[in-house]
Amino acid sequence: MLVALLPVAPDKLVLTASFDGNNEDNAEIELGEELDVLYDANLTRQSVTNPPWIDLLREAEQAILRGNYISAIPLLVSAIDGGLYRVIYLYYLVDGLEPDEADEHIREEFGDDDGNVYTDDLAKDALKRITGETVSDALGPYGEDWDAFTGQEGYQGFRHNVIHPGREPFSTVNQETVIEWFNVSVSLILGGFELLWELDSDV
Repeated sequence: MLVALLPVAPDKLVLTASFDGNNEDNAEIELGEELDVLYDANLTRQSVTNPPWIDLLREAEQAILRGNYISAIPLLVSAIDGGLYRVIYLYYLVDGLEPDEADEHIREEFGDDDGNVYTDDLAKDALKRITGETVSDALGPYGEDWDAFTGQEGYQGFRHNVIHPGREPFSTVNQETVIEWFNVSVSLILGGFELLWELDSDV
């Protein structure tokens, strides 16, 4: 059984539970039975606003807990986009650029002709220019994660099929795979941060 606490108001929580009916190890639960639920709740300041990639990961977590595995995948891909952009943007702020200048610099240097910046631009070109390394290097510490993200069986392509469907149906995905992809997403986001952190530590 998977249990999650979802904040719905400053002083209200909703408790949700997902029962895995296919798991033979789970005892059968009858209507009216009492369950003991153990949970860990963390309080955060109301004035703090999470960066979008944190909220995207949280929404993906909730989708996974509810069994909506396909809907979690676009959230994970967007979280990688947002997370990598955020760490590179913050690097340029620390390096002395103003917020508008940092955003403009990233779009001019690493975006396409319309100023659109994509994951590959950030993970390869931007990090390579700044740190000399990338999270996309097949032989690097994040090579396996990058392949799980963009490779032939990667979930970036799966997300494309979800967002831009064709006539051919795409395959379903199970909980174990989506949880693995969730972990890959976090690893790639932290990988970009780690490369920039090591660069700052060497100065």
